[in-house]
Amino acid sequence: MVNSSKYLLYFGKKYIDEEKLKEKLKELTYLQTKNQRTIDEEIEMFTNYYYHVLEAINYPNYTKELAKKLALDCVYNKNKYTFYEDVIPVLEKLSKKYNLYIISNGWPSSYLFLKEHQIEKYVKKIYISSLWGSSKLDHLFDLFLEQEKDVDPKETYYVDDQRNLIEKASQ
Repeated sequence: MVNSSKYLLYFGKKYIDEEKLKEKLKELTYLQTKNQRTIDEEIEMFTNYYYHVLEAINYPNYTKELAKKLALDCVYNKNKYTFYEDVIPVLEKLSKKYNLYIISNGWPSSYLFLKEHQIEKYVKKIYISSLWGSSKLDHLFDLFLEQEKDVDPKETYYVDDQRNLIEKASQ
């Protein structure tokens, strides 16, 4: 899945230094806590996050209302991610032979996105970190194994785009 969201730039690209924006988006990620279990909590968290980003990049006339518009777009924009073209056929094929699960470091809206794209019909269960109050690096793998007692870790393949999470899963 590729994040194709550039929503912040649509709010006035001529006012934004893209390098400074990237720097501040990364610098302020600590404001994105993992405790959002509802869409409303996620919107509130992202409103706070974008308000501080707008402030940090000296966006002219930034307001909580603008930050909330960005948060709402972040949560509800159905086009912010796109799947690689072979994802659905591969999931369909694999799901006929294997029990598939999704373990994601995401927010409640991640589940909505997966549901909207009917990914849940290919997987046995979807685990979204914020809904479980844990990240993959913390205890989400342990929670997964506690919940899925029939899953044998020695007979399990784990796929991720981050090496540190692959190493964690192999423990």
